[in-house]
Amino acid sequence: MNIVCVYGSPIPTGNSATIANAFLETARESGANIKTFELYTLKFSGCKACMACKTGKEACIIDDDLTRVLAAITKTDVLVLAAPIYGADVNAAMKAFVERTHSFLGPGYGPLPGDSRLAPGKKMVLVIAQGGTEDMQEDVYPKYKKFFGCYGFTESFLIRACDLLISGDIRKKPEILQQARNLAREICRMPMPVDHGE
Repeated sequence: MNIVCVYGSPIPTGNSATIANAFLETARESGANIKTFELYTLKFSGCKACMACKTGKEACIIDDDLTRVLAAITKTDVLVLAAPIYGADVNAAMKAFVERTHSFLGPGYGPLPGDSRLAPGKKMVLVIAQGGTEDMQEDVYPKYKKFFGCYGFTESFLIRACDLLISGDIRKKPEILQQARNLAREICRMPMPVDHGE
């Protein structure tokens, strides 16, 4: 099993990264191959709406550090997105990354079978760390679940930690870290598609 993790936090040891690392450590122990990318160490832009990926090109034509991240996702079975909530949504770096995944859709670029350039059957895990309470930003996960569903991510999972005011607060919520470990074991037992889009 191949897993790609994209970290959105500017803090490498932040709450969302710590949760994602608990997931990845357990997945690695279960035999998964792991690739990780920290967005704040990369130089890249958001989508420029040039539409080149819909008018003859099979991939995003912007040549920057995100190019290799997008390429890795085409070959992965599981995509882990780990981000803090800033301003009622995932933070800006993660949002810019998500914009660039628009290149995964072909000329039809709609939620129809065959529109995605990715092999079907991939799984997505969204890790969210937020300062707000559970009744805040409840719309974030459903939005990204539907968005990545258009790419063929047939199953999506959420690990969400609330009331985290400063970096390191996740250590006060061992149940969330255990949830991440349990989910990693569960996903590693699931059957995965053979075709990685190669």
